[in-house]
Amino acid sequence: LPFQYGYPGNRTPHMRTKLLVSNTFYDITDNKVRRFWPTHEPEARTVEEVAATSLDAATNAFRNMSAGRTVHMALTAGLDSRVILAVGLNSGVSFDTSTYGDAENTLRDREFAVDLARQQNVQHTVPPKPPMPSELGESLSEVNYSPHHKGAVPGLMQWFNEPEAVAVSGNLLEIGRSF
Repeated sequence: LPFQYGYPGNRTPHMRTKLLVSNTFYDITDNKVRRFWPTHEPEARTVEEVAATSLDAATNAFRNMSAGRTVHMALTAGLDSRVILAVGLNSGVSFDTSTYGDAENTLRDREFAVDLARQQNVQHTVPPKPPMPSELGESLSEVNYSPHHKGAVPGLMQWFNEPEAVAVSGNLLEIGRSF
């Protein structure tokens, strides 16, 4: 049951399996869903304090996941990409950026990314777009993968070409902002 943005409601491909909301777990002993975080009301803080704490936490995570690996960062004109770029620049870790696609409606996004990377002295690439092998296309159709990104997968596979490389994107910021 592939769905573009996840399974709707409590629907999953598994019988008698339901989705949990964020920050909860299923307690088998009591047969109940329980919250594990936050455990109490957070104290009030300024936007500046939250931003500084978030930047520190994201920078530490970026450094830890990048240790000893090649880092490839997705970069677009979007707010999420620009935040991840700021984290990468703040970390002091070496990375390069990429923007995939060749559609007319994404031209401005790609041009912005190229210019932003140049301004920050970061290498930027537009990965190739080779044909989709039929077996890969079939596999991608069976998973929870957004259809408009599928065409980029073969090129990204060639571009990364390193099993231990780290791929960084800002999608979680987008999800957090939306939900």
